[in-house]
Amino acid sequence: MLRAAIAEHRATSMLAVSMLLRTVTAIDLRDNRLTDDEALLIASALPHAPMLARLNLAGNRIGAPGVKSLGQSMRMCATPSAPSAPGSAPGSAPSEKAAAVFKLAELELSRNSFCVNDPMLMDEGIVEVGKAIALCGWLTAVNLSAIGADTSAGVALAQHIFTTKIVGAASQPVRALRTLNLSSNNLGAAFCDELGNVFEKCSHLTHLDLSHNELGVSGGRKCAQALAKATALRYLDLSGN
Repeated sequence: MLRAAIAEHRATSMLAVSMLLRTVTAIDLRDNRLTDDEALLIASALPHAPMLARLNLAGNRIGAPGVKSLGQSMRMCATPSAPSAPGSAPGSAPSEKAAAVFKLAELELSRNSFCVNDPMLMDEGIVEVGKAIALCGWLTAVNLSAIGADTSAGVALAQHIFTTKIVGAASQPVRALRTLNLSSNNLGAAFCDELGNVFEKCSHLTHLDLSHNELGVSGGRKCAQALAKATALRYLDLSGN
């Protein structure tokens, strides 16, 4: 894995990062104070990064707009008729070739506060992550720990994982996702009403971390009921609720 530190000349450093993404299998950009604009540059490079398997963006300053652009880019890579990624230059080539080989397996977005209590944003960042999980058949692990997600954001994530499908195609199970980390957020009991659908859609999910949320006794009972659909689950952490 390449560990990259963004230097004082951030524009030059980010240009170098976008070029490196085309050749590396893993890149660690955690704790670099990355902004939404810099996340957009990364998103525009993703369709041209067929070798990239691990992307760590933890602990940055990426908000809902930045995460939205990342999710949209991943969905474009997963869709055969995908257009250019967000932020691509006019006239740039579509990403059909990238979609055929793109294989990002691990996405780390923890410690970015992109879930904010702003009705104008409508949880658009986490919605795009949910859509990406539903459509990206190569994504095996997603870390959304400590992103400020409240119950409404968690419900939005779960619902879009369950309902999103390629236009004109039948809904398909999410066979790739094995690990989902939603720890250290503010998820309440109502989020657990959606867990059964998540387990049903993500039929190969083996690890789910819901520790240090606000599920309470009611949420624990709802989790227990949803486990009937968790046929592959081997690890469930509900501590600190």
